[in-house]
Amino acid sequence: MKLDDKPLGVKVVGYLSIIGGALGILAGLMLLLIGGAGFAGIAGAGAGTDAAQGAAVAGGLFGAFAAFAGIFAIIFGGIGIFVGLNILKLKNWARIVVTVLAALNLLNIPIGTIFGAIVIYFMWFDAETKAAFESAK
Repeated sequence: MKLDDKPLGVKVVGYLSIIGGALGILAGLMLLLIGGAGFAGIAGAGAGTDAAQGAAVAGGLFGAFAAFAGIFAIIFGGIGIFVGLNILKLKNWARIVVTVLAALNLLNIPIGTIFGAIVIYFMWFDAETKAAFESAK
């Protein structure tokens, strides 16, 4: 089945996953840059007053958290792109994975709730999309 023949729901969910994954990777890279700057703050921890040392340590902790969050965002961004590409290929396992991620996204009020509801609707309640996944088995 060519992309033009696929139902709207498949295209919407697939492209939302790909775009969301790409944005996640971009955000992760920015967080890694922030994390690197925060780690650089640790270098000055030995000099100056107690307040300067405390600020440097706090900056280092913030940097470590930002770096960890960046790695996490990059991993999940990659998963989002991979799943989105497989949604476009009508892989049923990708339908299940994107549904689980959408269910988690429902807690991300208000935008995540809207996107999560759209994904769940198209994957499980839209007749055209359901038929496309059934015929691809």
